[in-house]
Amino acid sequence: MALTLFTRSLLGHRLVHSSLSKPQILTSFLNKRLFNSQPDPKYTAYKISSIQAPRVMASSVVGTRANYSTLSVSPNEPVVSVDWLHANLREPDLKILDASWYMPDEQRNPIQEYQVAHIPGALFFDVDGIADRTSNLPHMLPSEEAFAAAASALGIQNKDGVVVYDGKGLFSAARVWWMFRVFGHERIWVLDGGLPRWRASGFDVESSASGDAILKASAASKAIEKIYQGQAVGPITFETKFQPHLVWTLEQVKGNIEEKAYQHVDARSKARKATNRSSLFSFIIKIATCSTKCLAEPETPQLQPNFSANTSVEVLKKWGCNDDDISKIFSRRPSLREINVVQLQSKLNLLSGLGIKYSELFKIINCCPRFLSSRLNHCFDEQLDYFTKFFGSKTMFGKAIVRNPSLLNYDFNHSIKPAIALYEQMGLSTKDLIPMLVSRPTLIPRSSLNDQKIDYINRSGVSKTSKMYKYVVTLIAISRTETIQEKISNFQKFGFLEDEILRLFGRSPLLITMSIEKVQRNMTFVMGTLKFPASVVLQHPFLLYVNLEAVLKPRLVLAGKIQDMGLSPEMKGQATILRSLRMKEKRFLKVYVNCHPQEVADELMEAFRNAKCAKRLAVDSKRIVRKGFPF
Repeated sequence: MALTLFTRSLLGHRLVHSSLSKPQILTSFLNKRLFNSQPDPKYTAYKISSIQAPRVMASSVVGTRANYSTLSVSPNEPVVSVDWLHANLREPDLKILDASWYMPDEQRNPIQEYQVAHIPGALFFDVDGIADRTSNLPHMLPSEEAFAAAASALGIQNKDGVVVYDGKGLFSAARVWWMFRVFGHERIWVLDGGLPRWRASGFDVESSASGDAILKASAASKAIEKIYQGQAVGPITFETKFQPHLVWTLEQVKGNIEEKAYQHVDARSKARKATNRSSLFSFIIKIATCSTKCLAEPETPQLQPNFSANTSVEVLKKWGCNDDDISKIFSRRPSLREINVVQLQSKLNLLSGLGIKYSELFKIINCCPRFLSSRLNHCFDEQLDYFTKFFGSKTMFGKAIVRNPSLLNYDFNHSIKPAIALYEQMGLSTKDLIPMLVSRPTLIPRSSLNDQKIDYINRSGVSKTSKMYKYVVTLIAISRTETIQEKISNFQKFGFLEDEILRLFGRSPLLITMSIEKVQRNMTFVMGTLKFPASVVLQHPFLLYVNLEAVLKPRLVLAGKIQDMGLSPEMKGQATILRSLRMKEKRFLKVYVNCHPQEVADELMEAFRNAKCAKRLAVDSKRIVRKGFPF
């Protein structure tokens, strides 16, 4: 419903603007497939407020970044671009919400993904938590009082502008946009392309959530619970004004089935339309005008043989890319401007045959800039047949290419087949190799096994039936023998025997990829500050993985603060300290901070935040940047 209303809002405002003979203004979201009209590429994709006479030059032009104000976007416009948000990121009256939510069969945890990577300063909006607690149906719209309490707990005020995004690009964010509109807040926008577009544009993400952000998300959920339990909540900073015309009750829907005054539209995906959740939906679908194409699943284009183009720009546009996509592709690989259009058309058709969409082309170019310049069609039929059988289908092979484009670039007979045969000889099944090939693009060109590496694998103590076996084998195979020896020598400095180190690698294979400097810093902290024996990491390798400045040191500082204040519970004894260091931050704060009276908890929280900010000078100057793919 929310996505349908969101799309109607986009269409409705465009028609209003056109009827008034104003300049044509569309968002980059509309450029893709909702409408045939194309915007003027010289201008931004936003309707400028009537008090803003001149237009702002487009941020999509390569090399420019517009400097916007939050006042320059009208509340009537449903979306804002990543460039606009990047320019306004630090505005005090702008709040950013991560409203990611996923279908159960996707097996994705939105709060965990938020803590791994989110737009700087974004808060987490729990779609399931900020809902009607009296209903047995999931994420139903909460009451006015409950929504006001939750928004206030998140620190949102009526004067604030709110930008909401999700991890899929455009999915659950439209739902939260609708919720705010239902309760009368008009200064709410959806981020065009969401987190995927933000990251594809090369903008920073935060890889850890602040304690304040986690506390606010928890406070919003608790506020909802208190409201439905009839308890008082903290100060309300967000006032609601219910808009009944944006919500239909079950009775209204049933009545309209008989009266047919309004058209019901099923906006679910094709997969969900195939399985009706109730007899009501089954009845509604009979009278609904439903498209057989889901907006979130655009059709993969195929360039016809008779299509004639003079430039690569024309080919890419015909394939479905818009001006913004093309600018990004050319900025990453300028030589594609001069590529032979016949060859480009042929390569794009190869990608189309694998189910790869235009929206995924920039991801491929960003990860592997020379992708379209290389010989994709060399032994392509043989390679396609081989990988189709290997991955199980062309679709799965296409998804693997998006993650690891080099699968089409490697020499088939001299690189791909020998590397896979090497791992099969070591006892790895196809099921084990698929995630390794997708996640590690260096697996094929760098794989080699000699007697010494095989000896390391055998001495790691990992059996072929263990889940860790594939990681141990592949990580040792792609590492140089000299590098493995250096990392073993580094552990030996702390008194470990070689067999102990190799067994540790067997239990925690990612230690093979860890830098010598990080191991030294964490081991020094464990032995010098915590006063633990070095052998403790053999049973608790997480001590080597966790961030020293953001996790270990702040928690130890808080332990000292709790002891100085004579509070309970204390972090005393090796077992208690190890348990507290291993906790998720939310759980840690609940056990050691939030259990105290508010005044004491605030003092402890301040000490904890200050300790997290006290980083080494070299680290403090770094930017947390994740461009392209995590590998």
